Amino acid sequence: MAMQEAAPTLPFANDPWVVQAAQRVLTFARRNPTMALGLLVVGTMVIISIAAPLIERHAPDFVNPIDRLQSPNRSYWFGTDQVGRDIYARVVHGGRISLIVGFSVAGLTMAFGAAIGLISGYFRRADTFIMAAMDGLMAIPMILLAIALVAILGASTRNVIIALCVVHLPREVRLVRASVLSLREQQYVEAARAIGASPWRILGRHVFPGTLPVLIIQGSFTCSTAILSEATLSFLGAGASPEVASWGRMMAESTTYFQRAPWAIMFPGIALGLTVLSVSLIGDGLRDVLDPKLSRRT
Repeated sequence: MAMQEAAPTLPFANDPWVVQAAQRVLTFARRNPTMALGLLVVGTMVIISIAAPLIERHAPDFVNPIDRLQSPNRSYWFGTDQVGRDIYARVVHGGRISLIVGFSVAGLTMAFGAAIGLISGYFRRADTFIMAAMDGLMAIPMILLAIALVAILGASTRNVIIALCVVHLPREVRLVRASVLSLREQQYVEAARAIGASPWRILGRHVFPGTLPVLIIQGSFTCSTAILSEATLSFLGAGASPEVASWGRMMAESTTYFQRAPWAIMFPGIALGLTVLSVSLIGDGLRDVLDPKLSRRT
């Protein structure tokens, strides 16, 4: 009697570490479905943006006037714009700008916001001057201040990041400062102060860890807002350099031809909306996970 061949198995399928990791991922997804969905979409966007040169069908800056305003077809999956450029390639490459700006602005504002907020909340003399400066920045509408800064510095991705960091920094500072004002009155901080610990040691070891939940949650929302702000600046012509593919600039360039070629606005708009929504879902999930009150209820 012939022996039946064993069914092929995936490599490492029986590895205990892999099985345990898969179980943890599934458990996390069941407990935090919205956050898991946001991470999945953002992770997909990151992979697509990194692999853009490998999956593009045409160069994003290749102009072919003969094929202008082509509807989606086999050669141009997302159609073409008013000068014959492949919208699919430009959408894929445009994700790089949005994600770089979003992650960079979130990371920089978290770092500088934490440092300035800790100093402002703990040292009363510095608090007056720091908060006066932050209130002055917040008095100016965000988009107007960003446009003014980009106009002064020049149109480039780096300058857009700098401008958006300045715009979003005051909110990060105020949140960290509020947390520090509450934490500095806690008994363990008073005990550290009583035994002679230096202010910088108290801030670094006892106060700063308590501000991390608020800092991380606000950072996720700053990321989504920065992505949307970058698209707004590009739409208004004050974003990255004109030769760089950007979702906001793509929509701005196609407004004149919207009735004839709605796909030229639809596809970059969908990509922008999905990215902003996914980052916001991650922020909501982080708030549910890191909020102590919600954690006690579950």
